[in-house]
Amino acid sequence: MIDLNTRDRIIVPKNSRLGTECRKVVTNWGYDDGQIESDYRGEDIPELVEDLIRKGESVLGITGADFLEEYKLRNPESNLSVLRNVYWDRNEFLYREPMLCLLGPKNGNLDLIPEQIRIAINRKYQNISERYCLKELEEKGYRFERKYMAGATEKRFEKGLSDLIIEIVCSGRSSEESGLVPYLDIFSCNIVLIGSDTKTNKSERELNVNEGEV
Repeated sequence: MIDLNTRDRIIVPKNSRLGTECRKVVTNWGYDDGQIESDYRGEDIPELVEDLIRKGESVLGITGADFLEEYKLRNPESNLSVLRNVYWDRNEFLYREPMLCLLGPKNGNLDLIPEQIRIAINRKYQNISERYCLKELEEKGYRFERKYMAGATEKRFEKGLSDLIIEIVCSGRSSEESGLVPYLDIFSCNIVLIGSDTKTNKSERELNVNEGEV
């Protein structure tokens, strides 16, 4: 359990779905509105937390595991670590949690896709996509024409401009409506409590991190 005597400031995403879930989690841990800061998007929280820790501030962050992984792939020297995992476990989600997936046409599979592939990728997941999906497929002989987008990857597929996309899947309804189904599961997007692994942060010394416990 979290030692509530630490009472550190905690940074929570302002993204709608992720932010709502994270705020619920930290409220259950005993944080109040005066300790919760929610001015930043989840993808910016890892860098912000690390910068504040380097400045000497005692602070924690909570965000998606995908955003932490993307940050650490860009910054391999980072000292951030996961202090606790929190699992969504939602019945309405296709995987019971958000999942970064490679998606392609219904009634198809990778064997039916040409080796020269047009692919639309949500740019928030550029490094994860390269490391855990595209690199392996390229080693098998596939070649990709990459288009990085801020969103609407499914619309690009609908317009016939991309053969595959890489995007987050929650319920799967929007991708199904676009005629897409998951071909590969790339990265599980649980929620993570993050801090520094240098042991200079008071919270990290005093937290007992039982994974999965909210």
